[in-house]
Amino acid sequence: MAKRYSSKAVYELLCRVDGGYTPSAEESRMLSNRRKLDLSGSGISFLPQSVGLLVKLQTLDLSGTPITTLPESIGQLANLQSLSLSDTRITDLPESFGQLANLQSLSLSDTRITDLPESFGQLGKLQWLSLHNSSITALPDSFGRLAGLQWLSLSYTPITALPESFGRLANLQTLYLYNTPIATLPESFGQLANLESLDLSDTQITALPDSFGQLANLEKLDLDSAPLAALPASFGQLAALRELYLNRTKLTELPDCVAKLSSLRALWLGRSGVTRLPAWIGQLPALENLSLSGLTLPSIPRSLALKGLRFRDGGFSSEESGVNLRSVTLTEQDLSVFLQNDPELIRGLYEEDALQPLRECRVIFLGDGASGKSYTIRRFRSGGRRETAAEPYDVSETPGVEILDETVPWEGEDYTLHFWDFGGQQLLHSMHRCFLSEDSCYVVTVKSRETKADERARYWLRNVTAFAPKSPILLFVNCWDNDNGLRVLDESRLKKDFPMIRRGPASRPRRRRTGFSGKSSWSPWWRSPRAPRAAGGRRTAGGRRSGTPSPRRAGAGTT
Repeated sequence: MAKRYSSKAVYELLCRVDGGYTPSAEESRMLSNRRKLDLSGSGISFLPQSVGLLVKLQTLDLSGTPITTLPESIGQLANLQSLSLSDTRITDLPESFGQLANLQSLSLSDTRITDLPESFGQLGKLQWLSLHNSSITALPDSFGRLAGLQWLSLSYTPITALPESFGRLANLQTLYLYNTPIATLPESFGQLANLESLDLSDTQITALPDSFGQLANLEKLDLDSAPLAALPASFGQLAALRELYLNRTKLTELPDCVAKLSSLRALWLGRSGVTRLPAWIGQLPALENLSLSGLTLPSIPRSLALKGLRFRDGGFSSEESGVNLRSVTLTEQDLSVFLQNDPELIRGLYEEDALQPLRECRVIFLGDGASGKSYTIRRFRSGGRRETAAEPYDVSETPGVEILDETVPWEGEDYTLHFWDFGGQQLLHSMHRCFLSEDSCYVVTVKSRETKADERARYWLRNVTAFAPKSPILLFVNCWDNDNGLRVLDESRLKKDFPMIRRGPASRPRRRRTGFSGKSSWSPWWRSPRAPRAAGGRRTAGGRRSGTPSPRRAGAGTT
């Protein structure tokens, strides 16, 4: 039985041959018939010149070794198909490297390679090449002769440009250029007729060549975080394009050429410069996945709203369908309507008779028990009238939450305020958070006789801003007529820490009476130009917004 030699034993034998040893007939046959040599992670610092004796070698793995150079004899490995030099200290390749006529796969990732020899273009059968995270700064003109190249990664390299000959890589299917300082692509780039996937994310690309539209087989294009500000008119010719990533680009609008992308399935625009969506966006026939995360838009176009895609408040994979509305701001529509994914409700936003504003607002009162929430609501609903012995207010304990509606006039229109009066019992505080959301106005009440009024105010203000950071807040300090020792709130610090606190237009600070609104100030805050935005919703046949409860009491609590 023939002796079996490990890769380590083969390497040691080659070193002995370099030292003058003459191998036996059996050893010579083993060397000439060896097909695989795996020295990865072995710690070798050089490759013997006698490696050229491995004439039938097909696979050579030197990855993870401190090797710095390759011998000229490497070119004698005429049958070598796969070579891995990743994570080595190789700085250049010998000129004989181009003699590896059958080489198909080459990994030079994480090496110190700065350039490739001109003979590199002779590797006509090379299909897979990784220069990821290497020190390569330029490609030789002969690079375009790699007619068989299908997969190429130049990501995380300092390369700044591609040679004009690059367009001759007729069989290239996948190209990674992400995280490189490349700013332009050669005009010949459009000749890459078989290119299917192109990653230009985190590059310095500001524009694409006019020939870009000739990439008839391109299916995936990633331009995330590139300073791209426009797309060429030829872009609409990319009939096979299925995935387009434009997150964090400088595009301010989608040009009409994108409307011609009949195969586009996924479009990502998150945190880009886009400020308005075109009316045709929902008419893209294959569109299933759209990310708008972080954008500020006036509205969702009708064509998209009625396309039947599910609106989501969060990310999802490229294989899922839907519209990502995470951190989206709509200036002319209520975002929450879309997130309910109620087709009838969404359709109502675009019907002519539903375009009138709802003129409704939810006003949520929060505060400790007996801080005056119910009293404040009753007094507001009574036009500021103080209670008397003959006509006292009903301010008994609020069991859970009481919801009362009040219609008020403003600029010739009637507005409906939905007062939510939450019980202040400690056990109910965690329940409150289930109802705190944006598009509401919040009223926080504290007692003037509370020794820790500032601390209690902060407690409730933190609860509000944790769940509704953009909603307006009114802070009321309720006083007694015979109260001569009003506790002082640190008004300037509170306004600095909670900038959403609002002051009523007719409420003026008085000496020795600190707070943002006192018992004596009953100006209708809803007349302010900064009145809270009306909460969105759908009107029912009776005119009330669906989901708005009628006045009732429920639960258990105390105010």
